[in-house]
Amino acid sequence: MSKYSVQSTKVIPSAAWPCPPPIGVFIRDNAGATWHDWLNLLDALEADLEEMDFGDENWKKTQIKLKNARTLYDVFQAELEKNEKCIEKMLSAHGSMANAQDKGFQVQQDLFGNLLGKRSADVLDSGRGGRSLRQVRQRAMGSPSPFFSPGDEETVEGDDEEEVEEDDGESPIPMPLLVDIPSNYELVPPASCVLADGFDIAKVFFKYQRHALALARQHKLQLETNVQEILALSHTLLIKPEQHTPEMLCHFEEERLDHIHAIGLETVDYQSRPLSQDLEALMRNVSKRARASGKFDRALQTELLTNIMDKEPESTDALILYLWLDIMRKFPAKPTNLERESEGDLVTSYLALVINPFVTSGKQTRAVWPNTASTVAHKQKTVGRARQPDFKLAYVHQRQEVAECGYGEVKPDLKVADTFACNLDLVRIARLGKACLDDIVKKGVNGPVIPLFQVTGHKMCMYSFSLFADGIYLMLETGCVSLPMAVSELLPFVDDLEHLLGFRELCSNITNCLSGKRVANDDQNKLPKYLRKTLTTPQFEQVVDKTKSRKRKSTIRHN
Repeated sequence: MSKYSVQSTKVIPSAAWPCPPPIGVFIRDNAGATWHDWLNLLDALEADLEEMDFGDENWKKTQIKLKNARTLYDVFQAELEKNEKCIEKMLSAHGSMANAQDKGFQVQQDLFGNLLGKRSADVLDSGRGGRSLRQVRQRAMGSPSPFFSPGDEETVEGDDEEEVEEDDGESPIPMPLLVDIPSNYELVPPASCVLADGFDIAKVFFKYQRHALALARQHKLQLETNVQEILALSHTLLIKPEQHTPEMLCHFEEERLDHIHAIGLETVDYQSRPLSQDLEALMRNVSKRARASGKFDRALQTELLTNIMDKEPESTDALILYLWLDIMRKFPAKPTNLERESEGDLVTSYLALVINPFVTSGKQTRAVWPNTASTVAHKQKTVGRARQPDFKLAYVHQRQEVAECGYGEVKPDLKVADTFACNLDLVRIARLGKACLDDIVKKGVNGPVIPLFQVTGHKMCMYSFSLFADGIYLMLETGCVSLPMAVSELLPFVDDLEHLLGFRELCSNITNCLSGKRVANDDQNKLPKYLRKTLTTPQFEQVVDKTKSRKRKSTIRHN
């Protein structure tokens, strides 16, 4: 360990460094390093951290070193930006590119040495950060620049052709390719969570998160292909059966994901609710007769009303019979062309009538359509970004909406082919669900499970969102159904009712949690400690690629 620090040509004792530890100690110990050495150090630390197991005692020390190295590198980049014009003006006076390279490299070394002197503390204290290493690399390939690499001297230029860069692998300044992930974004290892068969889900999920973060630093994550990785950075494990990304399958086997999915549904007390044999037979009989006749006649109406009179008003059987009666009265006999239907038309004419009976529970909840601002996501609101879900489930107390407990998004048939937009909706309801769950847990509510759904055209996918363990949120697909848009589509809809009734039970459970079970127990006292921060909007915009491409393959199916 060096006792002195290099400040240009002047040597000062390390005790004179005003930087507080650990960054001050880190600078002191590496004061003699060149900029080339510093970049090699970044590469080595990143490689070591990727290979280490997070339970290793050296992992935390390596993580701190890497964070300090990135911080100081950003400061150095800020210093270079301040001196960029002066450097380029000086370089323009040289007669040859070789001389410019040599002189430019010397200038950057001098600046780096000066940075490791007294100015480093001032810049660090001011909180100024630099650009991303990816931007530095991009600028390093340009001319005139003090960072021009010898391996890139020869380029082929054409009137209509892009520049072709040749790299012989001998560049004296190796640049890591990173996007501007904020240096304060850290992944905190969750506490061990061992399942019944000995599988530690926390350990594997944390490795998956680190892999997702590494992907984000190499290139921005794409909404078409990396939905699960985007959500993993907000500590959410999304499981849709048989729709896993290759990155997920590198860490979890498909059978393991199916097992976690089953355990997660059991934990939130979800199960499909099949109809009674008598009711199912009645629904099939009525649906067949309505499809055959093509109209809603008096005989069908009388039969439905007679059966309704025999049921309890709040029973599931009465709910189904009332729904069939409304659909036969208000829906067309045969499907119409909905390709030009807007989102609002789809909601008001079809979805609200079919979905509302399954998500509302008496007078305690209210289904709110559409585009209503979410109150729990106000901290994530930024200019140019909406926080209005297409649907929210509001909890009502004394005629006032006092909480939110569910969300939904809708895309009409016209936009089902837009994978980018549909996946963005899925990410949105996941982020809203996490914000809602965090808000409810902080208020002391026991074991909340947030019901979520996404409608794309005729298809409705339902999800449960819960806090499974320390730092692990589970978003599980509970089922997908095809919603009827005409009387002739009622018969196949009978088979899907069990999934909707199971989803109705989730909506009823969250209502029960909010209505009276607010007393904390021993397990509940741990829940606030299990919470993790959501990726902020600026961080989200830095992680996610805003560009669209139909050529990108998506593992998530929306139709």
